[in-house]
Amino acid sequence: FFHAGSKLENNSSYFIAADFDGDNAFVEGQKLIQICKELNLSAYLEKSRSGNGAHVWLFFEEAYPAVRSRIILLECVRRALNLSAFDKEVSFDRLFPNQDTQSGKGFGNLIALPLQGLSAVQEKTVFLDTNTLTPYKDQWNFLGQIQKISTKTLDTVFTKITNDGNIIEAPSNKDNKLILKLKNGILVSKTLLDKATINFIREELNFPNLDYWLKKRLGKSVYQTEKFFKLIEEDGENVILPRGFLIKLTDHLRSRGIPFNLQDERTLLPEVNFSSVIELRPEQEKVVGLAMETEQGVIVAPPGSGKTIMGLELIARRSQPTLILTHRRQIANQWIERIQTFLNIPKAHIGRIDGVKKTVGEKITVAMLQSLSRQEDLKDWKDKFGTVIVDECHHIPAKTFREIVANINAKYWYGLTATPKRKHNDEKLIYLFIGDVIIELSDKPEKQNETEGFEDTKIDRRVIVRETEIEVPFSFTADNYQILARIVSFDQSRNKLILDDIKKLATENQKILVLSERKEHLEVLNMCLKGVCETIVITGDDSTSARKTKFAQIESGHYQVILATGQLFGEGIDIPDIQTIVLAFPLAFEGKLSQYIGRIRGQQKMVYDYHDAKTKFLDQQFKKRKKFYKENGFKIN
Repeated sequence: FFHAGSKLENNSSYFIAADFDGDNAFVEGQKLIQICKELNLSAYLEKSRSGNGAHVWLFFEEAYPAVRSRIILLECVRRALNLSAFDKEVSFDRLFPNQDTQSGKGFGNLIALPLQGLSAVQEKTVFLDTNTLTPYKDQWNFLGQIQKISTKTLDTVFTKITNDGNIIEAPSNKDNKLILKLKNGILVSKTLLDKATINFIREELNFPNLDYWLKKRLGKSVYQTEKFFKLIEEDGENVILPRGFLIKLTDHLRSRGIPFNLQDERTLLPEVNFSSVIELRPEQEKVVGLAMETEQGVIVAPPGSGKTIMGLELIARRSQPTLILTHRRQIANQWIERIQTFLNIPKAHIGRIDGVKKTVGEKITVAMLQSLSRQEDLKDWKDKFGTVIVDECHHIPAKTFREIVANINAKYWYGLTATPKRKHNDEKLIYLFIGDVIIELSDKPEKQNETEGFEDTKIDRRVIVRETEIEVPFSFTADNYQILARIVSFDQSRNKLILDDIKKLATENQKILVLSERKEHLEVLNMCLKGVCETIVITGDDSTSARKTKFAQIESGHYQVILATGQLFGEGIDIPDIQTIVLAFPLAFEGKLSQYIGRIRGQQKMVYDYHDAKTKFLDQQFKKRKKFYKENGFKIN
């Protein structure tokens, strides 16, 4: 069989073809040809080599840029298959050329040519009459009559598509006032949206998932990884947008002179009384006051600022049945303890939704996000709460969390976080679902005046850097990260540096938090510290009762060294006595680093870091940490 590459060296081509498979292949091919015909584009149907698929071919008089021909045919496919005008990209990747550009190495994607010997005799790889789906008797004569499309025609169609944004005609809204129904999302009638507004919504609420592109670049599987975050749902004649998008949408409509009415259908329940005994500090009062002036948004405050206390006071002032969403059991337990202490609500009256319990409290309910996402009757609860607090809301971008946010119709939504920054810079999702940042408290020296003395400017921030000798005998790739992690965990000379620092700090009567991303690493360090220091090891493997015992020991102060996985101790856990953090395992993500260092209280923030300069990947990670230290006022020794 003969195959051909579709692109020339300058990334242009003399044809473009679409490949259809499945039971509807020929019907879909016919629809595409009809759309092409309406746009004055000649297109031709061929039965594929298997006999079960179809190719639709468009031939050009002159070589035409692939980037343009692909846009044209993808938009034709969108209309032919009745795909959504709100999709950023048509989910149809069987085009030849299959890419806008090619590196020049190889021929790119190949397509099987028509009229291939025995296959043609079997009435495969032959051109069909579009109406009857029967092969033309004289294939060579048919080929001689094919009409090639001129560059002028292609340019005309391309201009129409790019000017309109898409080739689906959208009704004008001049004679109708747009109704925006504000509930768990923003409900808008599709039939009243003009082209420019459709384009605006599509561009703002579809954006690339960097995790997808990173995996693809590293050759990893992208199965079930979203290529684009599409934050638009379609329900019959309506489109549903995230509630955090309201301000941008209304600003757009006003700027274009489009009249609209806003109908607020969010849940506001009869008031309930909370007996708060909270006394806020001045900077906390400022935060709560600003939050009371808005109905949704994100509060950004560093660890130790009292986010939980501010959240509870906000709940009390809103006087609505409240749902608190957390992503970790120990954080949920902390909320339950604080609710009892500061709102005087008995534990038996606090609703809980987790792996064991499923009760909704009259005044307040604490739910694990993972457990709530598994509830089949989630929609039955959408009108049971007037206020929702999302703790550590930077976890919201996970798909299941987004679905929860979109299914609860509370009037007031607030997110709490120490850092809205996400590893792949997709924090925009947080703001679209919960709302923009209301206020950001900071313990950076240059920002302290903005928050009225949130933290003493005399805090001493220091990083002690140790140079390691660790080397690896291979080039790092994502696929061998696990091997690299094991080498780091078991390297004797590196661990000796860490252990020497821990022992020295312990003799100075310091309380030390040792963080690693690997449980096996903690086990090695703990074995070497036995009989030398009083240690507590906390990992995700601990049972609920064991963890409770260990936290009680921590609260009583009966320890010298805590060894913990960073994920477990990075968020929401209060340790009042910690003076120094030992970063035993390398990392680069600024959000994690901020969380970890936030565990340190008092007038001195001391971090011990280990620079693996002889391993390129680990050296790059250290440089990112060093940048963070400098930006946050740390002196590096």
